[in-house]
Amino acid sequence: MKVEFYANEMIERRRKRNKNSNTTDTYESHLRNHIVPLPGGDPPRP
Repeated sequence: MKVEFYANEMIERRRKRNKNSNTTDTYESHLRNHIVPLPGGDPPRP
């Protein structure tokens, strides 16, 4: 499985459990911009 799959699962679980939305949004942003693009994807832009 890809990192992206597990990252999306984590975000969905946090939203379903009504965790702090600001924290969840921050996690989602960090995952989308810094973590998911790295494994096998294009390198992040400076």
